[in-house]
Amino acid sequence: MKQHFAAALSAAFVLGGASFVFAQEAETDGTETAGAEITTTSSSEGLTLSQIEPAEGLTNETIDDEKVDSFIQAVSMIGQVSAHYSRLAQETEDEERREFLLENANKDIVKAINAAPNITPAEFVAIDQASQQDNLLNERILARIKELQAENKPKERLQFSVPQSEQAQ
Repeated sequence: MKQHFAAALSAAFVLGGASFVFAQEAETDGTETAGAEITTTSSSEGLTLSQIEPAEGLTNETIDDEKVDSFIQAVSMIGQVSAHYSRLAQETEDEERREFLLENANKDIVKAINAAPNITPAEFVAIDQASQQDNLLNERILARIKELQAENKPKERLQFSVPQSEQAQ
């Protein structure tokens, strides 16, 4: 069985037992959803991952090891965002609140990628797509993940807090 690690993260994630595809349209409501200072100044600010065009020319041959490490770090950060919002969604039965959480999760995923060093959201999308098409690239990324796990190398972690608007509800 082939293992694709990022495809599920970039295509969809689970909140409260239901699968949600990343929102096609996002509007900024000004709510801060991350506890850590995550500032983004890229053109991807306010977009969801599905709205970002992949960078061109990224293949197994053109992606260096530093970019692979950055991609893996971004995947890890996305996992943290997903876990954070999944927990919040499981704690509520209000469908409107779940939608609110999903919208913010989708935006925070892009913020997390922007916070990862040496990778843009467009590069992340391109590497994710390329890894689904190129078995050598996918195997290379999986091998690097295993190396990092074996080294027990600490990963930079983002800490997320409940948005103020959620605390009031």
